[in-house]
Amino acid sequence: MPYDDWQFWVVTLLAVGGLALVIRPLLPRRKGNVGCGTCPTAGSAADPSVGKKTTLTIEGRRVG
Repeated sequence: MPYDDWQFWVVTLLAVGGLALVIRPLLPRRKGNVGCGTCPTAGSAADPSVGKKTTLTIEGRRVG
């Protein structure tokens, strides 16, 4: 291994940073974290009592 080569360390740091970006979303969050705001588990979206109801339509006609 070329430990004394500066290019080796630059590429190693880039690889570690890229690996951290890939693994970070897979790790569990802390309990105190509410969410990012756009995640489906954040805020009122996590509350099943605040659900939206939609109507089913087929070819523009209401079904059910």
